[in-house]
Amino acid sequence: MDVLNVSILNADILVADNIIITSLNPVLKAGFFMEYIKKILNSMEKFVYENLDEFLNERFVEDPEVDGSYEENFPEDEEESEEIEDEIEDEEIEESPEEETEEESEEATSNKKGFHENIEDSTLENEDFRRVLYTGENLQLVVMTLQEGEEVGEEIHENDQFFRFEEGEGICIINDNEYEVEDGSGVIVPAGSKHNIINIGEGPLKLYTLYSPPHHKDGVKYASKEEAEESSEEFDGETTE
Repeated sequence: MDVLNVSILNADILVADNIIITSLNPVLKAGFFMEYIKKILNSMEKFVYENLDEFLNERFVEDPEVDGSYEENFPEDEEESEEIEDEIEDEEIEESPEEETEEESEEATSNKKGFHENIEDSTLENEDFRRVLYTGENLQLVVMTLQEGEEVGEEIHENDQFFRFEEGEGICIINDNEYEVEDGSGVIVPAGSKHNIINIGEGPLKLYTLYSPPHHKDGVKYASKEEAEESSEEFDGETTE
């Protein structure tokens, strides 16, 4: 369809679909175009309705597994389709690094033996100021012995800490709170709390403690408090197993 608008001798000439209209009135011209546009839209609408079923049949196929359900049907080249299927099968066979890491982690965890011994005997037999017995990812077991008149020293940890006393007499200070401790006493120090343990008895004060998470390097042993104070070690992420 061609529409030609020309001006000859001050007269407007419209040519559309071999129809020639001459008018000096712009309103008539506008009306003509509006009617022509409506004609085009009606033709397009008719075309869509007449060809809709054919389009849907080509574009979508009925899903036999679900009544009244359709899935989109994209025409593909056979070779390209086979290549895509092969790639999908290869991806299913190959394991991702993340899946391998999870399996390795599960295997490593299943092989761990854990820790087992008479903790009271281990605590009473210990003569070291501090000795780490076992370090897990989230927990650490340590035995300690404070000689007569000795103290751990005021400190603050980012770890929660549990103390169990097996021999001797002492005082446990948590912030401004003071507790007397002896054989059988248990104390929990919340993370971020200022605390200290002082031996006030006539013999050694023996105890074991649990750090959560670990605080010291796995396997460290300090025979005396002086030796421990000279060291700047701290937990480096390495566990007992």
